[in-house]
Amino acid sequence: MQTLIASLAFLLVLAPAGSLVAQGTALGAIEGTIHERSAVRSVLAARVSVRSVEPDTTVSATAAPDAMGRFRLDSLPPGRYRARVVSPSLDSLRVPPAATELLIGPGRVVIADFTLPASTSLRDAVCGNSRLRERTAAVVGRAIDADAEDRPLVGADLVASWMEFPADRWSRGTMPTKRVVVVKTGPEGEYRVCGVPTETVFTLQLRDHGRASPVLWLLMANDEGAIARDLSLSARTAPTIAALDSAERAVKRTARGEREVELQMTGTAELSGTIRALSGDPVVGAHVHVRHARASAVSDSAGRFALGDLPAGTQVLIVRHPAYRLAELPVELRPARRVDQTVLLVRPVALDAIETDELEAFDVSRRTNPYGQFLTQAQIDGKKHLAETIDLFDDLLGFTVFGRGSNARVISNLALANHVACSEASVIIHGGQGRRINDVAPGEIAAIEAFADPAFVPGRFIGQADCGVVVIWLRKITRPTVRPAAGLGINGYP
Repeated sequence: MQTLIASLAFLLVLAPAGSLVAQGTALGAIEGTIHERSAVRSVLAARVSVRSVEPDTTVSATAAPDAMGRFRLDSLPPGRYRARVVSPSLDSLRVPPAATELLIGPGRVVIADFTLPASTSLRDAVCGNSRLRERTAAVVGRAIDADAEDRPLVGADLVASWMEFPADRWSRGTMPTKRVVVVKTGPEGEYRVCGVPTETVFTLQLRDHGRASPVLWLLMANDEGAIARDLSLSARTAPTIAALDSAERAVKRTARGEREVELQMTGTAELSGTIRALSGDPVVGAHVHVRHARASAVSDSAGRFALGDLPAGTQVLIVRHPAYRLAELPVELRPARRVDQTVLLVRPVALDAIETDELEAFDVSRRTNPYGQFLTQAQIDGKKHLAETIDLFDDLLGFTVFGRGSNARVISNLALANHVACSEASVIIHGGQGRRINDVAPGEIAAIEAFADPAFVPGRFIGQADCGVVVIWLRKITRPTVRPAAGLGINGYP
């Protein structure tokens, strides 16, 4: 890993430090602005750190920026200083920030502007300037033994997977392919996965000596570049890979509408916390459990919950409440220790309230519940020659189209290859299931989310996903307009 191209651009300008001179001192100052290029990181998390290199090497100072990125360091003795910007994201990626030298004269102010690295620069710093495609990122982290005071797991397998949809030049369609990458952890338990696609759901799982952590589901924005994710595993309580595979097969055999089949693991770890809405109010009656663990709880009047007898290591906390979107988040548990976790629940966007000016709310939903592929209203309106909703499915979302009018149907390409019993995807309109793809017109649709691979479908669709799932969000109407067959005439879907 190379020293970060932290893209630190400095403009050095010397000016009288008026207030300092007025006091008859010879002290100087540094001021400037930190520029953050990524929309997913906050400049408020960064800090400017300076340390003198001559004549006195004992002077150091740190400044936090305001919301505009502006900072100032006062009362600095004259001399030569080394300055750098530090941030949690760079620290977690183990990317050392570049430094520059500044010369502060008596009673002078040095203007120094810093620019944090762009996503591609950050990614290339992590991956050693590899020749990676656009719209790809990196994931780095450490594998830890949860039973041995966080000792590194050396030689363990880190398994990453995601879906790719390369174009088939002969059929002009897409060929959905599941990409799996396995890397070994190093002498400090470190791992690095480069080339992970952005804006695409991918999974991470730690495996060692026949045991495995839960699968983590992640999504990276285009301007994120790289993220750090540490994973831990308990040889005492982690399930075997065979047991997890068996549970997954059982889920696929489960009748529609039944709860997900889970293992009933136990241990000595404990987890407590508070469930809150975005307003800050406690959420009462939320069902809380750790995936594949036996214990469960319900939040009380203060939103509090407590779980005991849990397995150690990286686990997935699941929180369900009828009025809120399902929440799944990783937690790090250790034997005989209690961890406290706050969970924020988000209310789902009302499907019958989505209008043209509310597409930003749909984008928030897409980012917070990213298990699929999406069409926004702008993309739908940009399509030409649309006669039916089926016409939207032009190979963008890994589905195949059959028929027209009231007989039209779509089916996941993966289902076509793996499930001969599948005839069409589950179509959900306004939260109601069992409707047909052409029951609404393209002009009535605010957004579409589609799930082609059952392995990449969120929990609320368990039992409905073998043939693919298509969710249609309507614009202003409160119920879909079912059109007679005679009024329909064409084909489509992404």
